[in-house]
Amino acid sequence: MAGKSKRMSQVKQILRMHLQGTGKKTIARALPISKNTVKEYITKATQHPIAIAVL
Repeated sequence: MAGKSKRMSQVKQILRMHLQGTGKKTIARALPISKNTVKEYITKATQHPIAIAVL
């Protein structure tokens, strides 16, 4: 995540796919982003639980 921040819509999509049971590698491939970026957003979301709709 040292690069540019992701759009909120992309962050929501990452979290939705994760909640549906999609793996990090699959999410990364579907949204052409790094697997580590996906991991970071999921980690942050679990540390600060908030409903996706609120985002």
